[in-house]
Amino acid sequence: MAYSGGFELDPRERLSLLLALLLVILTPVLLGQSILFTIVLSAGIYTVAALAITLLMGYTGQASLGQGAFMAIGAYSTAIMTTRYGASPGEAMLVGIILCLISGLAVGYPLLKLKGFYFSAATLAFGILVQNVLTGWYDFTKGESGIPGIPMLSLGGVPFGRTAFFYLVWGIALVVLLLANNLARSQVGRVLLAIRSDETAAETIGIDVGRWKMLIFLLSSVFTGISGSLLAHYLLFVSPSQFGVLLSVELIIISMLGGVTNLFGAIWGAIIWRILPEVASMSGQWQVLLTGLIVILLVIFLPHGISEIHFRSKTKSVSLGAGSEEIDLEN
Repeated sequence: MAYSGGFELDPRERLSLLLALLLVILTPVLLGQSILFTIVLSAGIYTVAALAITLLMGYTGQASLGQGAFMAIGAYSTAIMTTRYGASPGEAMLVGIILCLISGLAVGYPLLKLKGFYFSAATLAFGILVQNVLTGWYDFTKGESGIPGIPMLSLGGVPFGRTAFFYLVWGIALVVLLLANNLARSQVGRVLLAIRSDETAAETIGIDVGRWKMLIFLLSSVFTGISGSLLAHYLLFVSPSQFGVLLSVELIIISMLGGVTNLFGAIWGAIIWRILPEVASMSGQWQVLLTGLIVILLVIFLPHGISEIHFRSKTKSVSLGAGSEEIDLEN
């Protein structure tokens, strides 16, 4: 991929974006308020969070198991600010973004010195800590009872209907996607991939590894917090059980389904992940097992995510007799 900067897209990305736009435009028209409408709506929220983890994992090589905590911070900021202090949804989301930045700085500064398993384990501990605070600080968070009565997202005091909310969620998701893609294709993207490839080598050529990793960690924290705020307005209720370790694992799975270095794949990874439970529910008590089995098969046969399907279809090899030379037909 050429890192030309700007909003230039390669043919595969243009196709993926076009399909996503068609899905967003046609879903409310064709599906109304059906279960599929709900699936695609929730997939938009998860897409924002998945883009955050894809940036972090795919471009710095750090797998965070604490993203659910940032989603919780965004969601609880919205819940508390709107229900207790009468803040507007925009003001509440801004508070969530600020708290995610502060938390990201506090957590990222010590933890980004760690790598691999140790980083994942430390972020897991952060996620557990946040969930325990939400559970134990009853006077402020209402503990396991959660916070009900979150208002629907509104603009100028006028609440969004489900269709308007659907378009807003996906509008935010696509804006985040294009911003992340622009970052990845810029000079910054080259720097990040150099860090992901070999941190020591990157440092020897003058790259401030800690600074760039912190930048992406903070950006990832903010994106995840925004998705948490949207989730609060979608569910109209939040509780600690929604933001456990499993949520962080789900976000990593979504990123893997789409391809950990493929930002556009986050859309399809989120949609697949939201559809899977509905498909697996047909198996009754085997739902969780079947969902896990499907994910395992996808990871085994498509280790680079569903975007690999397109790549395989475009690239074939031809045997030339005894020499058995391979020719890339795409070129």
